[in-house]
Amino acid sequence: RNEERSQWMSVPVLGPTPGRRYGHTMTFNKPLLIVFGGNNGQQAECDIWVLDVERSPFQWNEVSVIQTGSHARCPLPRVYHSAEVCREGPAAGMMVVFGGRTPDNRSLKDIWGLRQHRDGRWDWVEAPTKRGTPPEPRFQHSAIFLNSRLLIVGGRGSDVNRALPTAVYDTETCEWRNVASVNRFRHACWGMGPLLFSYGGFDHKSPS
Repeated sequence: RNEERSQWMSVPVLGPTPGRRYGHTMTFNKPLLIVFGGNNGQQAECDIWVLDVERSPFQWNEVSVIQTGSHARCPLPRVYHSAEVCREGPAAGMMVVFGGRTPDNRSLKDIWGLRQHRDGRWDWVEAPTKRGTPPEPRFQHSAIFLNSRLLIVGGRGSDVNRALPTAVYDTETCEWRNVASVNRFRHACWGMGPLLFSYGGFDHKSPS
């Protein structure tokens, strides 16, 4: 093993897979890789696939979500949304999905939590807003948890040429607020301690 040389390799898996897709998200919530949504080349999806990285041979499994009651809800099919796993606070262990774009090109501003119960069942929970105003609908943004707060950074909305503020959702108080933004889309973000790093992307003034 040469630590100074890295290389990509194709990971063999058994059985069905999520298939070809773009505009989806993939998160890691030990020991599971979780793929959600995206477009398979013909239509937008809202399916969930998981792969246990600690169980060999590797195999993808599609998740069946609990639907209880006549008013049970779940996220719409979408692309270019964000998904991030919360590690602290009341939403700890949940994969939290925000925004994206529907098949009819409508931007979204809903926020959902996907959780797995101790008995193995999965369900969706729509996050409440108790204070503040939810952010404008957006897609091609990024999201990162800093402690129990979810930061929604940049993205594009119904007016694709207008920059959007960074929105912060506090899972402790269910409150939204806006802070200064980096004003970009299709970028990447990462958090470390109290710091948020952003790299690349497009500027709204010159998106080409």
